[in-house]
Amino acid sequence: GGVGKTTLARLVYNDPRLCHSFDEYAWVYVSERFDINAITRDIISSLTRGTCEFTELADLEEKLADEIKDKRVLLVLDDVQNERGDCWELLCLPMSAAKICKIIVTSRSEQVAKLVQTMPPHRPSCLSFDEGWSLFKQLAFPDDQEFDAPANLIEIGKNIVKKCKGLPLAL
Repeated sequence: GGVGKTTLARLVYNDPRLCHSFDEYAWVYVSERFDINAITRDIISSLTRGTCEFTELADLEEKLADEIKDKRVLLVLDDVQNERGDCWELLCLPMSAAKICKIIVTSRSEQVAKLVQTMPPHRPSCLSFDEGWSLFKQLAFPDDQEFDAPANLIEIGKNIVKKCKGLPLAL
């Protein structure tokens, strides 16, 4: 956790160069509870930017299929932890209505990555000390105030960077 999976997915999702590649975009935070009805409802709500009142899976699947029918769709499922293939298959059933449906999945689990994999997973790594220090300086010393800072603050900052062990979220 904290290595930047969600941040990386967010950068791709918001990249203006993709605006011509997709007709619809949806972002859903999944987490531990992999409730297919809730996730499908959240996908619909994200696509329509409104509330979805359906509760039955068949109705939800039909509504989702109608929303994405013959469209190019980008879907981000953030923080997926469920490792059951049957759940994944059931969730993806309505996606076949789309002309193209690209799904980005973030997860801490190698099993989830293998389960949903259609291409090799990307594994963000921790930052080196120099990269971490560069990030820390941007936050702690805006506008190059580092040069005006007392030496003991610089030393404290470098110790903080070491303790964060390259995790961008911690920094």
